[in-house]
Amino acid sequence: MIIINVVNRHRDNAITTDIISQFGKFTGEANIYMVNGKNIKDKNSIYKQLVKTQTGKMKAEGDKITYSFPAHSYTTIRIPIEFN
Repeated sequence: MIIINVVNRHRDNAITTDIISQFGKFTGEANIYMVNGKNIKDKNSIYKQLVKTQTGKMKAEGDKITYSFPAHSYTTIRIPIEFN
């Protein structure tokens, strides 16, 4: 398992990038955990939870995956990997 953590600090733009393995092949499904809110100034309080963790999955096969990290977000991607 490889774990990738990314902070996109850009206020308005998502950033798309390739994640390339130099030591093995991605195998199976990657789990995605992303923390974000609708507005860069959103914050949680005892009355409202505006910043939440969203989860998702994506297929991860071969030595490269491409992912678009949303604006002003923190993302963790857990990818199964088979080492050569």
